Amino acid sequence: MRSFAVSQKREIKACKIEAVICDAMQTEELSNCLILAIGSGSGHIATHFAKNNAVTAADVENQLCTGEAVLNFVQLTDRHLPFQDASFDIVILNHVLTYVPDQLYTLVEFRRVLKPEGLCYVSMPNRLFPIDPHSKIPAIHYLPRHLYVKIIRQLTGGNEEICMRNYAEMIELFNSAGFVPHDYTVEVLSNPLRYHSGVRFRLPKWHRLSLISPTNIFILKKNKVQ
Repeated sequence: MRSFAVSQKREIKACKIEAVICDAMQTEELSNCLILAIGSGSGHIATHFAKNNAVTAADVENQLCTGEAVLNFVQLTDRHLPFQDASFDIVILNHVLTYVPDQLYTLVEFRRVLKPEGLCYVSMPNRLFPIDPHSKIPAIHYLPRHLYVKIIRQLTGGNEEICMRNYAEMIELFNSAGFVPHDYTVEVLSNPLRYHSGVRFRLPKWHRLSLISPTNIFILKKNKVQ
């Protein structure tokens, strides 16, 4: 995923992720947690959490450039995660799942490595938002997936698989993987200061905003019934 690994504004993004997780855990500060950051890229977000937690950064290749030695890096070589069951309190998937070939299997793996009371932070681009997040070209992502992926690969020079989903498809995916999804999209949009979103204006707390938001944010918890 090298072509999409970025380092700009990572601290702001990390603060937003932490604020959402803290809210979900009903705590003021995140500390002494075992955290798995998947698709860690440059490592800036993982390093932010490593200040007060034990963080494992995992990716298909090592692109860490933070200059920190506080991260345990694990290279992913196949779709099976090289971790024992119930190993982590928190799994972070910040704009990663969209580029995973088998999203359902991958989520089931994340569920496996989470502790019973653990949670997974997931953010994904919303296919219903009219501006494509990769090319910034309006509506190009509405093309058939194989054609869209071919065009994006030519534009970016990458070789990623891209599978964007709309809001309803995300919910269905999470449920199928054995998670109970808690949507934080509208909460973040309506409280930009609290969640460090970097936006200077507040949007109304209208739940249908999740359907058309450029990005959807979820906290996933294990479905205890399964």
